[in-house]
Amino acid sequence: MNQKRKEYLIKWRIKNKDKMNAYHREYRKTHCWHKYYHYVKRGRRVWCEGLKLSIDHRKKISDASMGEKNHNWQGGITEKNRIIRKNIEYKLWRSDVLERDNYTCQVCDKSGIKLNAHHLKPFSLFPEDRFDINNGVTLCVKCHKKTDTYGSKVLLYNRGFKNTAELK
Repeated sequence: MNQKRKEYLIKWRIKNKDKMNAYHREYRKTHCWHKYYHYVKRGRRVWCEGLKLSIDHRKKISDASMGEKNHNWQGGITEKNRIIRKNIEYKLWRSDVLERDNYTCQVCDKSGIKLNAHHLKPFSLFPEDRFDINNGVTLCVKCHKKTDTYGSKVLLYNRGFKNTAELK
């Protein structure tokens, strides 16, 4: 391509920049398969959407895919606490705590935001109280991070026992 042609194309692209952007946007909608695929899939429903399963059935599904029965089993490298948190009993405990507190943070009284079910006695240190509803309180993410048992702060909590009952 000669020099005059290059200069002409550069000037033309600058002059018609908005037209080209619109053209490329339309081209991508129609010619890129992944965009088309997501566009087509957008209106479809998932097969299990709205399906209500009984608690017994949910427990059976949970037990059927636990441990060595799971297709992704890697020899038991998952820590025990994480296995319990994915169990149906934990999910039922969490929903019971949120429902009891009317889906409202018990510290700042906000609702309609992301909520956590917080264990008053730490999950990892008190296994006998893990599924006790009286050991739970509903907190928003911001208030949950301020507790003395959030995340790695539980290690400090383990060294010098602090009372978190004042949250409730």
